[in-house]
Amino acid sequence: KAEPLSAAFRQRFCAACQSDGLLIPASRVRVVDPLGSAAPFNQHGGGVWNTAEGGAPSPLWPAHRVVNQTTGCDGPKLVLLRDPTTATIPGLLAVPCAPGMIAFRVGRTLQPTALPPLLLESLPPLP
Repeated sequence: KAEPLSAAFRQRFCAACQSDGLLIPASRVRVVDPLGSAAPFNQHGGGVWNTAEGGAPSPLWPAHRVVNQTTGCDGPKLVLLRDPTTATIPGLLAVPCAPGMIAFRVGRTLQPTALPPLLLESLPPLP
């Protein structure tokens, strides 16, 4: 169990997750559509998950966390969903890869240790 010692994002995770990282099912990972109009952001608060009540870009978005979004991150901005869903979410694209797990390391944000190659090749170009 994580007991935050500070407001730092990494402190919201237990020592094991901080050192070993996390495995997240690819079905719960979405890519921010670079052509979409809703720019996701994280709430500043005590929890990990953003909710519609707390200012999600759309009330249609389920509980989520924007990751891979800080300076120095490689690859696209990603959104992790707290709960699995097959619903279409405005402004987000499903991860176009085979089912499985995506490994993330804990730092100032969650960063994927490696993204599936198909993901990077299938993203729409930036405007």
